[in-house]
Amino acid sequence: MEEITKHPNNTFCWVDLATIGVEDSKKFYKAIFNWDYVDEPAGEGMVYTMCMINNKPVAAIYEMLEDQKKMGLPPYWLPYINIENVNATAEKVNSSGGSVIAPPMDVSDNGRMSVVQDPTGAVFAVWQPNKSIGAAYKNVPGSLCWVELGVFDIAKPKQFYSEVFGWSGKTEKMGESDYTTFFFSDKPEDMAAGMYQMTKEMKDIPPHWLTYFMVAKTADTLEIIKKHNGAVLMGPMNIPGIGTFAVIRDPQGGVFGIIGE
Repeated sequence: MEEITKHPNNTFCWVDLATIGVEDSKKFYKAIFNWDYVDEPAGEGMVYTMCMINNKPVAAIYEMLEDQKKMGLPPYWLPYINIENVNATAEKVNSSGGSVIAPPMDVSDNGRMSVVQDPTGAVFAVWQPNKSIGAAYKNVPGSLCWVELGVFDIAKPKQFYSEVFGWSGKTEKMGESDYTTFFFSDKPEDMAAGMYQMTKEMKDIPPHWLTYFMVAKTADTLEIIKKHNGAVLMGPMNIPGIGTFAVIRDPQGGVFGIIGE
């Protein structure tokens, strides 16, 4: 298991969960990913819980802010894209039809971040690393392995993510629908993310980024998820050459995906 020391620019590097019950969330994710935890103070009574593999961080969990709870927001996983300059990226987001939800801010000496929204309304964050690069592992069991954008209109996101992050998008048929793979360089192995077109049946679901974690065996993990009161929203479905995936809702309402054998 090789530790990451630097994430390529314009790739996903981190993910955190805003939840409505940190201790319950910790128990659930410990059961399925075998994470260890380190609680770190984050100011004003807030605790940012690092989710650890081999004593290295791969994700985080924290209590959702009170104003978000009052707005009725469900718990959510927020993915972060590694970039060189947060201020410049925030300006690109605005000029490319997106919007800045939380303006650029320093996170102590760990790095600098901003929360933004693309033209479809999908929310994500950008991260300019300093002492913290983000996840120490990706593409190993219990860690981030893929991030996927669900939208109704694929044209706007293609243009937006090209302008802001330099991604190129290749759209192909996958079953009865179109699937776009984003690349952060000209190399075919340098995949940044995926994008699928949501159907009319999904009209009540807003455009969103969905975080996937790798597991060893999808079927085994689903049994653990059900045992710990998680719900399977989609799947399991096998994609030849990739693996078997499923979309899950945790007991507090956070949605994520898993991919494994």
